[in-house]
Amino acid sequence: MKPRPPRQSVNRPAVLSFGGSGGLSCRVHNVSRGGARLWVWGPSWVPYAFDLLDVFSGITRKAKVVWRQPEGMGVRFVDQGAWPPEHLPRALCQFGRRQR
Repeated sequence: MKPRPPRQSVNRPAVLSFGGSGGLSCRVHNVSRGGARLWVWGPSWVPYAFDLLDVFSGITRKAKVVWRQPEGMGVRFVDQGAWPPEHLPRALCQFGRRQR
């Protein structure tokens, strides 16, 4: 069994695009080189494959659904895109203290 790529916790807006105009808003919970976990309301009707647009960076990745739950779903990236960028620093968890 292959080890999973490291995941980065994020909470950022994204849009699921199905090839037409507009799209469905969602939130990216965590992301790795191989895929992401998305918060989507009612993911049962979302198609099996779609484009995932990161609103902050403007980068689009092609994704396929791996699993679904009532509040979200997991996707696997099927292209070799640049999101998440490697130079993005990991957030340090410091509870009760402000970062400087």
